[in-house]
Amino acid sequence: MAEVKLHVARHMKKTEDEDIWIDESVNHAIWSRGMQHPPRKIRVVCTREEGFPLEVKLLED
Repeated sequence: MAEVKLHVARHMKKTEDEDIWIDESVNHAIWSRGMQHPPRKIRVVCTREEGFPLEVKLLED
């Protein structure tokens, strides 16, 4: 989860006063194959709204 937060912060140009909120479905996708074999890639959608934290959600097909 720390890697996801670092990646989002870098690509969304997070400011110091913004927080990052990661959806529970992202957590389940990362841990779906266990600690030893996490997925190489997951597709997420990041949104930014005024007054709310940066939201990270799974991309729905």
